[in-house]
Amino acid sequence: MEIDFELVLEGISLGLDVVILGFLYKSYESCTAYIQALKEAEQVEISQLSQLSAPKSRHRSWFQWSRTKSSSAATEGPNECRYVCLRGIVEPVDKSRLLKSGDLKSTGVIHKIITKEVATVRNGSRFWVDEERIVKNIQHEIPWGLKSQEPQKTNKQPLVQVIEGLSADRIDMSIVRDEFTPAAFSLSGWFGGWVAGVQLKGTQEIEEMVIDGSLMTAVGELVINGDGTMQLRSPSNSDRALPFILSTLPYSALLSTYETLVSVCKWSLFFFGGVGMVLGSLMIRKWFKIRYGRRHAREEDDILRDLCESRRSTEENDDLPDWQRCVVCLVRNREVIVLPCGHVCLCADCMMLINNQHVLQRNCPMCRQRIEQIARAFVP
Repeated sequence: MEIDFELVLEGISLGLDVVILGFLYKSYESCTAYIQALKEAEQVEISQLSQLSAPKSRHRSWFQWSRTKSSSAATEGPNECRYVCLRGIVEPVDKSRLLKSGDLKSTGVIHKIITKEVATVRNGSRFWVDEERIVKNIQHEIPWGLKSQEPQKTNKQPLVQVIEGLSADRIDMSIVRDEFTPAAFSLSGWFGGWVAGVQLKGTQEIEEMVIDGSLMTAVGELVINGDGTMQLRSPSNSDRALPFILSTLPYSALLSTYETLVSVCKWSLFFFGGVGMVLGSLMIRKWFKIRYGRRHAREEDDILRDLCESRRSTEENDDLPDWQRCVVCLVRNREVIVLPCGHVCLCADCMMLINNQHVLQRNCPMCRQRIEQIARAFVP
């Protein structure tokens, strides 16, 4: 079975294009859902939550998109929930438990240390490329919350405790340390790495923290307990997946970021979708050519048959110059012009032999270009 490598290459390109389209569409859907959730989230000030922290005699329906569900939840317990967007100052519940960075210069409530192994690896193409591998990922979190940016008259400020901040769909952390330690060089190690195809360059340690006292925008489900405490957590009382976001950006900048991503994904989808349509049309066109063979088979067969019959009715000429002889058999006269290359190089009998081969092997014997059509040639 003959393989058309151009068709295979186009198929691989189309497959990669489909994978890219799937990734872009998933990103587009995710960003669109984030924008919709941010627009639906109620923007409230932490200083104004104190009036809501007292236990209520009746339940308020906070979810605009699920009033029935929130009403049924009211009968199950004293808690009240609402999907909100808050911006406040990061504050630990217990300051004595603050987490410290490795250099002891920064303190925070969430601490993450990622250790990567950086190496140069020889891939299947025999090229050396850089590769990173995470060898250690340490995460710590202490009870913390957000307090109002505005100064309060009373000493006791309302604190919204953030529950399981590490589980947020998006969490912005400050990089407090990024240190690269090169590997020790030795001739035996270098030779062993060259044989194994892996050359260790060193280790990189990145330390990230949610800094104590920094401004943070939190989007999630606000729970007002019966004892007056307030908690912000990942939404769980909604019939759809709402994001839990912890970002250093203000609300307007956060919304603008996702709108920009949606715009980029949309135009990328149009571009790669057009590329996929072009590749698909080329593959279909080439497949039809291979499937149905020559487009003018009947006309070409009639031409070749007439040429053979007219040659048999006349006397063979053995004194033909070389430039008039068929390049395949070197006996008969050149009678056929092949298109689109335009070479006059074949007799009718040799052209019939070429037609009996696979359509992918129907090439001009002089330039090896694909023969799409033939015509009668008049050689003086």
